Amino acid sequence: DRGVEVDAEYYMMRGQPLYRAALRTLPRVIDGTLEDAAWSRDDIDLIVIHQPNARLLELASKHLRLDLDKMPRPGKWLGNMGPASLLVNLSLARDEGRLEPGTRVLLLAFGLGFSCGAVALEV
Repeated sequence: DRGVEVDAEYYMMRGQPLYRAALRTLPRVIDGTLEDAAWSRDDIDLIVIHQPNARLLELASKHLRLDLDKMPRPGKWLGNMGPASLLVNLSLARDEGRLEPGTRVLLLAFGLGFSCGAVALEV
């Protein structure tokens, strides 16, 4: 007879410090990604970004100099989807006809632990 023992802990997210850390880190990630792709911010057609909540996304877009109108924002009605937000946003953009051939997309994600990443891709 084999038993399984689970010892679970919990974490407490401190939103304000995480938000400040993201705003310090993400500009370098975005700039490096755009430089590697030889793109400017104006070259981006669609921004697919992790969405903890609608208000934070609005504030972050201003600080990061990213056009909010280029971002699908299902977080307004779906809430925080965590890492799934990128996939959901890509799916919604496709369904809305926003992923036509030649579309330049900036994917941007960050998460607990603090990890972040970005990719520039052309559909």
